[in-house]
Amino acid sequence: MAGHRIGYLATLGAVVLFHCFYSGWASFFALVGVLLLPLVSLAFSLPGMGRLMVRLTLPGRLTREEEGEAALTCDPCPFPAGRVRGRLVVKAPGCPPVRRRFSLPAQGGEGLSFDLRAPHCGSLTCTLEKVRVYDLAGLFSRSVSPPAPPPVLVHPVPRAPSPVPRLPLAPPPALTPKPGGGFSEEHDLRLYRPGDPMRSVHWKLSAKVDDLVVREPLEMPMQRNLLSCSLVDLTPEAKDRVLDELVWMSRRLLSSRCPHYLHWRGEQGQGWALVRSAEDLEGALSALLRGAPSLTSSQVPATFLWHYAVAPKKEEVGAP
Repeated sequence: MAGHRIGYLATLGAVVLFHCFYSGWASFFALVGVLLLPLVSLAFSLPGMGRLMVRLTLPGRLTREEEGEAALTCDPCPFPAGRVRGRLVVKAPGCPPVRRRFSLPAQGGEGLSFDLRAPHCGSLTCTLEKVRVYDLAGLFSRSVSPPAPPPVLVHPVPRAPSPVPRLPLAPPPALTPKPGGGFSEEHDLRLYRPGDPMRSVHWKLSAKVDDLVVREPLEMPMQRNLLSCSLVDLTPEAKDRVLDELVWMSRRLLSSRCPHYLHWRGEQGQGWALVRSAEDLEGALSALLRGAPSLTSSQVPATFLWHYAVAPKKEEVGAP
C-alpha cells in the first residue's frame, strides 16, 4: 500500500510544519498522535496478521470450454487486521499464464470469485503469489503463504470417431475360476484338491457331506481389448480431438459390457489403466491428464484380441 505510506508521510510533514509555526497544545498533541499512529495500528493488528488464513477454493473438475469459478476467502478471525493483497496466477493447458491482482478484507467477510475457463484438456493450476496482509493503517505488512490447492483436471467432451470402428464381441456371461484365488463376491463349491488353501474350506458343509468342500472364487472372464493413443508432438486442438474420441470409445465399450485396457503416450511418459466401470474410466482419465499411470506394462497382457488406436489426422501432427 504505497499510497497509504505516502499519505502518512504527507500528513506527518504537514503536522511538523504546523507545529513549527504554531506552538500551542493542539499542534503538540497532533504531532504526538501522528507519530504514535503506526505503533498503535501495528499493536492492534499483529494478532490478526499472525493468525490470518487465506483459502483458495477450486472446482473438482471442469469440462473443456466449461466455465468454472475460483473462490478466494479469508477465515474469520476475532482480531482486527487490514486488507489482504496479492496476485492469482492461472495456468490453463495450451494458454499463457493469466495474472490477476486482488484485494479483500482480512475479517472473513465476503470473498472474491474469479472465472475459470480452459479451452483445452489437461491440468489447470491456480496459485497465489505475493500475498501480504497489512495492518489497519496500511503501513506495515506481513507475508502469507496459503496452501496450494490441487490442480483442476479439464476433461474432454466425448465425440464419436468417423468412421466408428467395429466393436469387439461382449464376453460370455458365464463366470470362470479366478486365477490365484483371492476375494470375490461370487464363488462355487467343489471338492478339495491337493494344493487348495485350508482357509477356503467350507467347514460346515464339509461336516455334513463328510468330505472337504472348498469355496472357489469366480470372476467374469476378461476380454483382451485395448484402446490406445499417442499425445506426443500434437497441437492442443489435436490432443483435444484424440481425447474426445478416446473417452467416447471407452464409454461405448463399457455400454457393450466389454472391459478393456487403456494405453497412452504423453510428454511425461506412457501409462496403462484397466477399465471395467465408469469409475475406472474416471480414474484412468485423471491419471492420463496428470501424467501418473495407474498400471505398469508388466501388469497387462502380452497380446490383445482387439485393438483400436485413436490417431490424429496427418495435418494435426506437429510441434504444439
